[in-house]
Amino acid sequence: WVRIMGHLAPAANEARARGLLEVLFRQVLCPSESKAKRPFIVLVDGKQGLGMPSVVSTLVLMFLQALVGVVLLIACANVASLLLARGAMRHHEMSVRAAIGAGRWRLIRQSLVESLILSLGAAVLGLVLSVWISVAARGAVTALLRQTQTDLDYMGNPSANVRLVQGIDGRVLLFALAVGVLTTVLSGLIPSLRAAHVDPSAGLKNNAGRGAPRMRLGKMMIVVQVALSMVLVTGAGLLTRTVINLYQVDPGFDVENLLVFQITPLESGHKARDLVDFFDDVRRTIVAIPGVRSVALSHVEGGWYTEISVRGRSPEGPGVPVCIVSDGWLATKGIPLLAGRDFASTDVAGSPRVAIVNEAFARRFFPGEYPLGQLVKTGLEDGDYQIVGLSGNYKLGLRDETSPTICVCTRQRTLRRMTFTVRSVLSPLSLVPAVRRAVAQNDPTIPLQGITTQELLLKESVALERAFALLCVSLALLALGLSCIGLHGLMAYNVSRRTGEIGVRMALGAGPTAVARSVLGEAGLLAILGVVIGLPMALALGVILSAIVFGVVPYDPPTLIGSGLVLLAVAVAAAWLPARRAAKVDPMAALRCE
Repeated sequence: WVRIMGHLAPAANEARARGLLEVLFRQVLCPSESKAKRPFIVLVDGKQGLGMPSVVSTLVLMFLQALVGVVLLIACANVASLLLARGAMRHHEMSVRAAIGAGRWRLIRQSLVESLILSLGAAVLGLVLSVWISVAARGAVTALLRQTQTDLDYMGNPSANVRLVQGIDGRVLLFALAVGVLTTVLSGLIPSLRAAHVDPSAGLKNNAGRGAPRMRLGKMMIVVQVALSMVLVTGAGLLTRTVINLYQVDPGFDVENLLVFQITPLESGHKARDLVDFFDDVRRTIVAIPGVRSVALSHVEGGWYTEISVRGRSPEGPGVPVCIVSDGWLATKGIPLLAGRDFASTDVAGSPRVAIVNEAFARRFFPGEYPLGQLVKTGLEDGDYQIVGLSGNYKLGLRDETSPTICVCTRQRTLRRMTFTVRSVLSPLSLVPAVRRAVAQNDPTIPLQGITTQELLLKESVALERAFALLCVSLALLALGLSCIGLHGLMAYNVSRRTGEIGVRMALGAGPTAVARSVLGEAGLLAILGVVIGLPMALALGVILSAIVFGVVPYDPPTLIGSGLVLLAVAVAAAWLPARRAAKVDPMAALRCE
């Protein structure tokens, strides 16, 4: 947890400096450590400062960037299918151009320029919209980096070290320009090549309707859109279910009407030897506030694990988390005391050390035995702790499994910062002014830090998952919208192209329902093909998300089935208007047009 920053000399060699530091570290800092437990030194480039994002946050942001790339591919496939349909309608025009001397490169260049205008216009519009949504984006990124900021604040470093991009700069503009050129190539190249390969004689002999291609390539583009949308919708479904499952987790204690804040008396000049009495004085003052039921102190160190050894046995298994709590902490949090006693005012420094363990601890270290009265030793310090109480199980994090936990008394191990938990009969935040006055009665120079409620803390603990799910759902909705537009455009073009055929069928006795059913069936078939093709990719995405999802398997059948049904419903909705238009075709008008 120690971070040391230094400047290398101008002519220094980094590899040599690393080797010298490692030798110094081994000789001076840990000469007696065994090889298995010997710590090591890590050198990293400090140009990003102490606030550089964690590896998890970086991977999450890279994954989100990949999802944005998938949406871009869907948009390109969408535009490509619409351009193919537009090119089919202009088949006669391109034949005329080719007949009067336009070469293939001239036709390709014309189509690419039209695509470039569309892409760059969309990029400019996207930049304008990005100004409006930048606030939401910054909030999402801040949630991804929240854990890093919390660590920096706890170590006394300003969280401003975590710097976020606040607006649009030259790099963003260049990136938007590059995306515009890329989309031109991806979406306009195939339609341009199709437009260039026209047969002037065939195009001039037949009209546009008869000479138009059958849009097999356009249908393939729709299938690709649906397949990619299947990936995004499945990912959004898995992450949404993860957030719902986290909100439904029982932490093992009552989270209602709990106010939480921290104070650090050492920063205001108090001596370490006086902290126990000072914390007791503040606690008594807060208890006297009307509406307060109980107050407890704690320093729940979920990230600090210690080895536990029972007298006469060697340490076994991984370490367990340590909670440094005061008397009444279990009752204030609503954690049941199943056996034994709570901490008492007589449990002070110099008296026999005592501890309270939960059921999971008793099952692991004392299977089939009575845990009360047993002596255990922690890796925190020498000496044994006698177990005097057995509590119910509780979780230090919503994602954590119920693990063995040991609680030691604050009077026997007081730290520089303590968390106050206040149980009230009123709204917790309504007590904040009174609590401020109560703390100021003891020392007006001590600020209250991290004032919040237990409910908000639990919601904050899933901020990363919630932000990630929100972004994925937004991208999935965007992908669905693009796929819907693309499919609607293709179906509308097909209905327009097949007007004569539909007129003949209706003249021969086909009813409007049968005509509409054929259009909807074609759209449904394209959607089913896309879902089938996208299913393996969705399963692969689930495997990638296995480290993030909670309470749901990566290949969750309800999510996969639901995603497929959503895409099928979107396809039917997109083809509904073209199907109605086909059902209303007048057979005589269509045949007269032919």
